[in-house]
Amino acid sequence: MEPCLNSCPKAEEVATHAEAITNLQGWQARQNGTLQRLEEKIDGVRTWLMSALLAAIVAILSLAAVGAQIMQQQNGQMQQQMQNAPHK
Repeated sequence: MEPCLNSCPKAEEVATHAEAITNLQGWQARQNGTLQRLEEKIDGVRTWLMSALLAAIVAILSLAAVGAQIMQQQNGQMQQQMQNAPHK
């Protein structure tokens, strides 16, 4: 079988495939860059959400602690009022 030069139809097909592969490799490199930037943005949003969740948990725990302290003070006041109330 003789080697096929530029006049061979397969050579044109191979050249077309080589060009398509080169284009796909460039596209893939751009997509990888885009995906990297997207991952960084998602990580930023995740960090922000975790911070917001942590702040909400701290706020709830603080409110619960303050509420417990108020309840304890009211309970003490009620006990004091009961002790000071005249007995029948």
